[in-house]
Amino acid sequence: MGEVAAIYADCDLFPSINELGSVAAIYPGGPVSSVYSVEISDPVLTSAGMFDLWIGVEADDPVNYAPQIEGDPSFFDWPDTPIRSIWHGIIDVSPFFPSDAPVVDAVNPTEGIISTVVPDLQIFGANFQSGVTVEFVQGGTDFLTVDNVQWVGANEIHCDVACDGPLGLYDVTIKNPDTQEGSLFNGFEVVQPGDSIWWESQMYNSKNIGRNPTVPGADPNTLVEMWSQPVSGNKKYCTPVVADDKIFFTGNDGFYGNTSQTIYCYDLYTGELKWSNPINPSNYVATRAFACPVWWEGNDGIQRVAVGGDQVYCYNAETGEELWTFDDEVDGNPINWIANQMQKYNGMVLARSRQSNLYVLDFVTGSLVSKVNCSSSSEGGCGASDGLVYISSGKWVDCADIMTGEIQWSTQLLFDAGISHWVNPTIANDRVYISTYQGYVFALAEKAHESYFPGDIIWSWHDPLEPVGNNPLVGGTAVIGDKVFVAPAFSGNFVYCISDLGDSAETFWQSSTTGYFDASPVWSTAPSYPDGVVYCPDNNGFLRAWDAANGQEIWQVNTGGELRAGMTPILNLLVVTSATEVTVYTGS
Repeated sequence: MGEVAAIYADCDLFPSINELGSVAAIYPGGPVSSVYSVEISDPVLTSAGMFDLWIGVEADDPVNYAPQIEGDPSFFDWPDTPIRSIWHGIIDVSPFFPSDAPVVDAVNPTEGIISTVVPDLQIFGANFQSGVTVEFVQGGTDFLTVDNVQWVGANEIHCDVACDGPLGLYDVTIKNPDTQEGSLFNGFEVVQPGDSIWWESQMYNSKNIGRNPTVPGADPNTLVEMWSQPVSGNKKYCTPVVADDKIFFTGNDGFYGNTSQTIYCYDLYTGELKWSNPINPSNYVATRAFACPVWWEGNDGIQRVAVGGDQVYCYNAETGEELWTFDDEVDGNPINWIANQMQKYNGMVLARSRQSNLYVLDFVTGSLVSKVNCSSSSEGGCGASDGLVYISSGKWVDCADIMTGEIQWSTQLLFDAGISHWVNPTIANDRVYISTYQGYVFALAEKAHESYFPGDIIWSWHDPLEPVGNNPLVGGTAVIGDKVFVAPAFSGNFVYCISDLGDSAETFWQSSTTGYFDASPVWSTAPSYPDGVVYCPDNNGFLRAWDAANGQEIWQVNTGGELRAGMTPILNLLVVTSATEVTVYTGS
């Protein structure tokens, strides 16, 4: 400190050059250093941008630049001014007025396999500003590559995350343009292949995309049975949900709900029945029984499963312990939850009832968040994205605000087409895809774009060689890129791949083999098939897979049993429920 005479700071933001040394607080330094701290309280912040900052530290001794030697042989006229060291820096003045710091509550999904990319990862929280930056960091030094950051709103961000760093947990940090930041400690994990990756609901996630983009799959022609277990009930309608090395699905004796209707939990790798619970013990309703559960893990570390029966039930996914139930009445009659899949969104259960209502429930407590009055009753379900829920409503598609329940738009489908069975909207490419009993597929605008407003019908597709109603698309759609996959019920029908051409659609291929397809097709990667493969069970007892590039069948297994539920590809496994069994196949 004794060697410093003065410290100066100069910047266009300052009214004048500031002498800092006399007003600075001096903190402990080392044997040959000192630390000065000062606050400049009167900057002129009239514009945003990058401003040069110059710092000068003036020496106490010597007093000028003359060489400190006996006799100066150069006889140069050295400047008679104190010696100063000069540093240059930048002050970045943000155009954003400081507000509350961002808060990161959750990410979805919470993990990804090393050397893969997790597309469209969702980050939930509060106080997110447009222009945020996103970091996934481990130990302060290892970062994952983050691309395509999309600010959805103050509570949600989407991004693509490359799992190109070391295995383990990563903090998820959001930095607002006003320089404030917030983090979720250990919010995301990079895992080895073989660790359990979720298939959280009927069609993978809240957008019902029908594919798991985070994991590699097996070649279908290498699949062999790993285990199979008999399950009571002779009807299984829901695509199995797979999470944390467990399989969840429902079963029933017969088409219609009765006291046999049950939710089951099996161990993914051993086939052990871990728990089961009745979900229609009161037997007060007799409509078709194909309720599908939904899985979610909260910030409290508890994994939960919700499912519809005579009430909405929520269980501890590990133990089967009942955590809460929810029910309601319409005109004095209990709600029918048996014929609809649950969905989840940001810690909430989206419970579509058989009547003209959708209920938004807190996944932890079961309390009612909001209620949506839909255009019509339906056996279909719903999908969710960007704070909105898209609902199958008979001959309508409804869009509502999840938190308030207010309808944003309702669109009546063309050609007197209607949604039935377990059709859930698929939300992809800024579009809402929906299939109908009459054999039509519609693409509706999710967001305003060019000449389209939200809810506008962009295009419709139908196989022109099939009479209307002869190929009912009762399972919904799976979407990857500009390809839409659908499969019709009734015997002798094709699986279709439709090309979304923007303002229209056309058939890209129809499968080389036909069948009776009650369930939706799902898509998976496969090492020998660059465009992936499409799985769909044939109700006549065949498990089938087709090359997604051309529709050629590449694999089939005759189970000998009725197949009405979808197939869940997860890592090198394929999970299937037939009428009386649950089976897991493994491959390479």
